[in-house]
Amino acid sequence: MFTELPGIIVNHKVTTNFNKGTFVNFTGESCPNNVKGLGVINADSSATEIAPVVIAGIALVTTGGAFGAGDPIISDMMGRAVAQGAVDSKHIMGFALDQSTASNQTVRILLR
Repeated sequence: MFTELPGIIVNHKVTTNFNKGTFVNFTGESCPNNVKGLGVINADSSATEIAPVVIAGIALVTTGGAFGAGDPIISDMMGRAVAQGAVDSKHIMGFALDQSTASNQTVRILLR
């Protein structure tokens, strides 16, 4: 089992339902590809709630595909962690501390 070590958690109003471990953007929506997000939702949250969001430290995230430990991580269209690939480095959310072998796994990332 992985453990998280959130450095900073802020309250942030969300506009849609979120599961713990997904990326959220600055406007409270799911963090789409090629957009820098605010952080990682730290508890299941419903639309219009104030959600806890990890913006610094080590967060648990849900994966959207395979990647290796140390890879730069961005959000996919569903707010899951995926390898950066060819996307500009300004969209990196953090770096994988663990390997992912498939979608819908839980791994740790060091938020950037």
